[in-house]
Amino acid sequence: FGNESIFHGLNAMKKSEEQKRKDRAQRFGFMQLVLADVEEKKAARLARFAPISTTNLVEEDKMKAREIRFS
Repeated sequence: FGNESIFHGLNAMKKSEEQKRKDRAQRFGFMQLVLADVEEKKAARLARFAPISTTNLVEEDKMKAREIRFS
């Protein structure tokens, strides 16, 4: 029954909060800084949580030999 208006209200509040932040950033002149900071945070998070790639050929050879041995 009343769920539609509650969810719509939450989305509207979220959008208005984002708009307020953008307007404030533009007013005080650090819009570029905010966008750069967001990209920097994304890059740091990617480096922290991305799977580590094993480019070491010796390790790959060991894993292949083990796979053959135990398969």
